[in-house]
Amino acid sequence: MRTIGVLGALLIAAFFVGQVMTVRPQHPGTTVDLDEAVKGARLAAKFAVIAPRALPKGWRATSARFGPEAWHLGVVTRDDRYIGLEQETRPPAEGIKNFAPASRKAGSASIAGQRWSVRTESDGDRVYIRDAGSTTVLVIGSASKAQLESYVASLS
Repeated sequence: MRTIGVLGALLIAAFFVGQVMTVRPQHPGTTVDLDEAVKGARLAAKFAVIAPRALPKGWRATSARFGPEAWHLGVVTRDDRYIGLEQETRPPAEGIKNFAPASRKAGSASIAGQRWSVRTESDGDRVYIRDAGSTTVLVIGSASKAQLESYVASLS
């Protein structure tokens, strides 16, 4: 019994030492190289890809998909809020149907000299949509209005 007790105590001690010594990343998950993602999208797309020039300190790109007809970039802010950029060679109504079907009109905004339609979702997410000629650009996210509009202003 004494041997079992000693082994049990050693196992418990090893568990707690492992918990203390384990390194947990501050931001778990995938990080995508923004410059590489934009370069790849610009090579693959049949349209002029719109992307942020850079991300604010502490923000990180977490997903990117691209092809000849569409491009997606997912970003997480420093406070772990999500912003998604979608650009497609489809009309705005289809972009809304695909990415924000339950959203409702909430006016418009002039950002960096461009007119954007604004929508809101029941969970508080905001959606910015712009017809960019041959493509529709949609930015949707749970970030604050100021963060979303700053991100939209950075797109070129």
